[in-house]
Amino acid sequence: MSEAALPKYQWVSREKKFSEKEIYSISNKFGLHPIAVRVLRSRGIETSDEIKAYIHPKVGDILPPSSIPGLDVAVNRLRAAALSHEPVLVHGDYDVDGIVGSVILHETLKQIGCESKIYLPDREVDGYGLSLKSVDMAKNAGIKLIVSVDCGISSHETVAKAIENGIEVIITDHHSLPDTLPQNKIHVHPDLEGDYPGGQISGSTVAYKLALELTKIHGGDIDSYVEKYLPMVAVATIADVCPLTGENRIIVSRGMEMLPDTKVPGLKVLVQGAMRDSSGKILSARDIAFGIAPLMNAAGRMSGPMPAAKLLLAKDDQSAWKYYRQLQKFNADRKRLQESICLRLLKSNEIKNHAGSDRIVAIVDETCPPGLTGIISARIADRTGCPSCILTPLETENGIEFRGSMRSSGGIDILNLMQPAKEHVIRMGGHKEAMGVTVAPDKIDDFLHACRELRFISQAQTLEIDVVLESAPDSIDAVKSVDMLGPWGAGNPHPVFAWGPVRIKGSRVVGKTKEHLQLDFHDSVGNLVKGIGFSMAEHFTENSLLGQKIHTAGHFIINSWQGYDSLEFQFVDLDVNNNILT
Repeated sequence: MSEAALPKYQWVSREKKFSEKEIYSISNKFGLHPIAVRVLRSRGIETSDEIKAYIHPKVGDILPPSSIPGLDVAVNRLRAAALSHEPVLVHGDYDVDGIVGSVILHETLKQIGCESKIYLPDREVDGYGLSLKSVDMAKNAGIKLIVSVDCGISSHETVAKAIENGIEVIITDHHSLPDTLPQNKIHVHPDLEGDYPGGQISGSTVAYKLALELTKIHGGDIDSYVEKYLPMVAVATIADVCPLTGENRIIVSRGMEMLPDTKVPGLKVLVQGAMRDSSGKILSARDIAFGIAPLMNAAGRMSGPMPAAKLLLAKDDQSAWKYYRQLQKFNADRKRLQESICLRLLKSNEIKNHAGSDRIVAIVDETCPPGLTGIISARIADRTGCPSCILTPLETENGIEFRGSMRSSGGIDILNLMQPAKEHVIRMGGHKEAMGVTVAPDKIDDFLHACRELRFISQAQTLEIDVVLESAPDSIDAVKSVDMLGPWGAGNPHPVFAWGPVRIKGSRVVGKTKEHLQLDFHDSVGNLVKGIGFSMAEHFTENSLLGQKIHTAGHFIINSWQGYDSLEFQFVDLDVNNNILT
């Protein structure tokens, strides 16, 4: 790739026209830097009430549990179970969202009088959704009630088996609704009666609200409940890449505020570990997304997810550290294996030939553990610009099955795209951008062929610009003011600034494999700011930009080193032709 491939994106400004008088009036009223006010306006947050609600989110603004369809019915059934000390099997999922939700519901059920047990599925044994094996476990243990967390809404076969064996099922889930629901009587899902007014919440949020209502009814201490569990749900919401808007933003913002003071040993250990590895002074959503979440997910990817659940259930610091060290080992093993498989696949002709095409990448890789198919699919989708599906064969109680994960690229709705291939799968479900599939051996060739015959319409990827600046911010306080508007993440990304024209005064290729690009930017008023572009070195030879006048897009950040803070620019795109905005 070369300079001709830049800019990588079509830059689109979403900044609204403004008067300086208006900006400074809001700035003075709320104590925000004018640049931060411009960011808020670009996100559609303009009135005083909107700004106040955004910068001061309240736990009380989270929608009540009754706002989730089916929750009241589930509460009544679980109250009856508690009164009779009925055993209940809480069936979670193997990712952070499913683990957190299961822990919250399990502990709450025990507290109100149920004999609760947790079942967390093994990717290799159980696959995606409500596990058939869990029905056998419940039957053998004399359990007549299963409650799912973060799964089950598409598990028709498992629900039918449970009912045949006299076992009742309560499904709590947030994944995309199928055309027909499983035949059990109680479904708790935010979108059962149309789009949920709080936005796309996590599976753990659904479980949290169910457990919150049970706690209220049984006279529990609500403040203590929120203090203990809201930080967990914040971690799960970030880990599940839920949009940080609406209800999710309140959950994450307030939950993260509570995290540093948590009394939950497992959470304390996770925070301490994340802060040790972080370059920042306070825990950020990025620290959770790229530190805590992968660590917790590592157990489910490499073995089974129970060590992550046991970490959250630990009663003391010593036990918590024991499980934390287990997760560290799983995560180190995961990184090594993942990198090896990715490098091999990305070098293959099959992958190289897909770059820039309108075809799906669909590959069977026998060396890939089922826990890594999603991560590797995402890497390949990112590199090729095509939706990617990686499958691996597994020995199950039903014989060999091919289990896989698919990831989107460029916002393509893969659930809709994959409908023509649905006739060839045993199971398929998930979200518009991420899904799981299970395919029988006699159908795998048909499935791969169907995938490869599908075509998608690729759209030019856009980069939304929040604020256009000719010169860098006048102080580090401006960047701190913008940072106060976080947390940033899916649906509420870190603000992007288009900055320029700037002249390149220095250029260096850096990184272990020389993949990153460092530039020194000199703007029109004399500011000299260091910049870093991750994975941008492939576009240039060293010093090829020296002296050029360009526009750049990215994020202003604060670099803290040896007690000194300096302004830096983390660029994601460069426009060497200065045709900056549409």
